[in-house]
Amino acid sequence: MFALAPQTSLHNGAFVIQNVIGRGGFGITYRARDLASERDVAIKECFPSGCERHENQVVAVEFWAHSNAQALQNRFRAQAERLGALSHPNLARVWECFEENGTVYLVMELVVGPTLLQVIEEREISVAQAQEWIEKLAGALGALHDGGLLHLDVKPENVVLRDNEPILLDFDLVQRQDDADNTTRPLALAMQCGTPGYAPLEQYAQSAKLSPASDFHALGATFYHLLTTQAPLGAIDRAAGTPLVAPLEIRPLLAPFLSEAIVRTLEIKSEARPASAREFIASLRPPEAPEEDDNDAPAAPQLMTHGTGFYRVVLTTKTPIFPSRCTCCHDKSNATWLLISPSGRWEIPFCEACLKHQNTAKAAGAVTFWGSILSLGLALLVVGLSFVASSLWPLLLGPVCIVLNFAALSYGALKSSRAEEMLKNQCGDLTQPATYTFNGQVHIWRFKNRLFAADFKKKNADFVV
Repeated sequence: MFALAPQTSLHNGAFVIQNVIGRGGFGITYRARDLASERDVAIKECFPSGCERHENQVVAVEFWAHSNAQALQNRFRAQAERLGALSHPNLARVWECFEENGTVYLVMELVVGPTLLQVIEEREISVAQAQEWIEKLAGALGALHDGGLLHLDVKPENVVLRDNEPILLDFDLVQRQDDADNTTRPLALAMQCGTPGYAPLEQYAQSAKLSPASDFHALGATFYHLLTTQAPLGAIDRAAGTPLVAPLEIRPLLAPFLSEAIVRTLEIKSEARPASAREFIASLRPPEAPEEDDNDAPAAPQLMTHGTGFYRVVLTTKTPIFPSRCTCCHDKSNATWLLISPSGRWEIPFCEACLKHQNTAKAAGAVTFWGSILSLGLALLVVGLSFVASSLWPLLLGPVCIVLNFAALSYGALKSSRAEEMLKNQCGDLTQPATYTFNGQVHIWRFKNRLFAADFKKKNADFVV
């Protein structure tokens, strides 16, 4: 109703309006033709609420709208200057700003393609693809932050895929980092707190300081949406005590470290989130093994909980490449351990220390098992002889059976305790640290050490399912 008509000329005939492609709380976005460069562009017209159009002129008609419109126009000019200085392949370009019809226009790069929200609604997105897009968007935010700006409205609707490249656009809420609080914003802008589910808690407050961590909260929420097909619970609900459902609970095959990284970006307190693009991207990567140089010192121990969880890696090859690291503790390997499964036998890299505790644990289990079997068998023999001989003398061997069983159990417990003492902090438990199965189509490996699993997956990246 208030939009410029198609074929309207702007900026002394430099641009010709074609059609409306978007409307927001602060303006109207048009597709237009740049006659000088013979290309289509996007033009954003500052047209806040409380304004009307008289012919082509934008006029404030409500009592508060005039000063508010002036403030927004000043922001358009300031943003154009800063955004125009930025260049990143995943950030929509802003080329120029001009005044006409009583308002301000931004000339921007026209990005054509589906939004991430449309893609989410159409198909399931692989973890690798989603992560690639998110890391590129983190780079775009990094460029924005380096330019002294905050986006404050990152969400799937504001990301367009152009030839499978994610482009971040929509700069309605962009602010300078040095004045990023609601008290300095125009009234219309101060009422805009971002989108529930994506906006962090500080974006709803009147005086809380906004920072790059605010944008990474929204980017983490976008990643959450890509992986789970649903937006995360809003920050206000979480602050009130409603727990966030971790991505791993919705998508069980997701790597645990990735789910934990996303949950971290959605922390209520901004200081608990990544504060830079580099930190954000690093949080999405599995723990990397050190370069495999024989002269390197062993990797520093990383604390792990001794438990029974496995990290699964599924391959299409029968002959994987093993890292030169111990399967159990991930230190440098200098020995091998034989993994025997119904589908084959494998020489698994081990270190001598872990090999020793595995052998000790195996011996403890064997003594306990065979000692109990022997004592039970002897007890049955004693009972049988007492009936055959019709005498009580065989029963005198009963205490011997009890002593043998007690000795076997005690020795097994002692050896097991000794094996546990040999465990390093980064080891799993005393059961075998790796398993292998073949289901007729793929080769399924399970490792108890998270670091070794990540290294193994990296080594065999070309064959990972």
